[in-house]
Amino acid sequence: MEKWKKRRVRQLTARIAAILFLAAVFGFSILNRLTPDREFSSQENRILEQRPALRLSSLADGTYMKKYETYQSDQFAGRDAWIEVSTGMEYLLGRRDSGGVFKGEDHYLLEKIESDEGDNVQDNIEAVRSFAEKNQEREIYFLVAPNAAEILQDKLPAFAVTEDQKGQLERLRASLPEQIRWIDACGALEAHRDEEIYYRTDHHWTSLGAWYAFQEAKKVMALNEAYTEKLTPRAVSDSFNGTLSARSGYERGFREPIYIYFPDGTEGTQAVVYDVEKGEKTASLYAPEKLKEKDQYAVFLGGNRPLLDIRTTSESPEKLLIFKDSYANCLIPFLVPYFRQILVVDPRYYYGDVEALIQENQIGSILFLYNGNTFFTDNSLSGVLAEQAG
Repeated sequence: MEKWKKRRVRQLTARIAAILFLAAVFGFSILNRLTPDREFSSQENRILEQRPALRLSSLADGTYMKKYETYQSDQFAGRDAWIEVSTGMEYLLGRRDSGGVFKGEDHYLLEKIESDEGDNVQDNIEAVRSFAEKNQEREIYFLVAPNAAEILQDKLPAFAVTEDQKGQLERLRASLPEQIRWIDACGALEAHRDEEIYYRTDHHWTSLGAWYAFQEAKKVMALNEAYTEKLTPRAVSDSFNGTLSARSGYERGFREPIYIYFPDGTEGTQAVVYDVEKGEKTASLYAPEKLKEKDQYAVFLGGNRPLLDIRTTSESPEKLLIFKDSYANCLIPFLVPYFRQILVVDPRYYYGDVEALIQENQIGSILFLYNGNTFFTDNSLSGVLAEQAG
């Protein structure tokens, strides 16, 4: 009799568990269907996958299922909360990386360093070589900023394994033609590694890090000291929480400042920023309204744009074209006093004719300004430069 009772209890328990499990699955499925799809995740600062269109061709080659899996992952109800809970549990179990991000010392989140062995790297290098060959009469400069995991290795968690980005940059420098002048951002930042040169929760360098890199660029580019302005950094936010926190789920509650360098006691060089795609002009290099949004780093230049045409009140006759990623956004203001015009091309979004841009604006100097991870993985630069070659 006793065994029979125990067996009945086990069966009843199993049935209840099964019912609860099915109810949870069914209820979660209903909740997902009732929850509207989101286009953008403010926590992760990225566009989310939308429901893919069903086509025979995409079914046949398997792309439909891949996109649908990504869509389900991006759109399930309570995604942000689940990510935070999951990351917290893994941290308690000893894991110190999530989403390609290491949780380091002193609240530092450090993006893993990407390999430089992909096809994109050679495509970019070949495109730059060809571009330099066609523009021998112009001054060309190259600045690739190291990522935080290279410079702040002492902040990495124990046993973290990363690529040797310093070696990558040395190989990149050796592969470029002698015509191109290299700006050693790695050396400039290493000399100040104990200062606040990288954000703790974001993948960008801080304004201070960009300032030190600019000092090196100023020497290599031989910028005219007559146009130098005295600048003072001022905090414009104390509530920044960046993309690495959003991606990894770590340090969601940590807040840090954003600084902007303002002319000290003078009006400084004025600038008008023309967003060519939108046809909009602003009289500032900064977009303070972005400080009310999740991506506060977009305060610099208003974020990434395909093409910006910056006209300044500088007495310098020089004109500069910059090919860049978002690392450039907080460094460009330092260049403004030295150039009458600065064209800013983000190859990730730009599809225009680079040759026409150079000729029509009589560009004399060209600067490539990237961070290492972007340069070594993104193929948009080679695509844009190839358009010129074509």
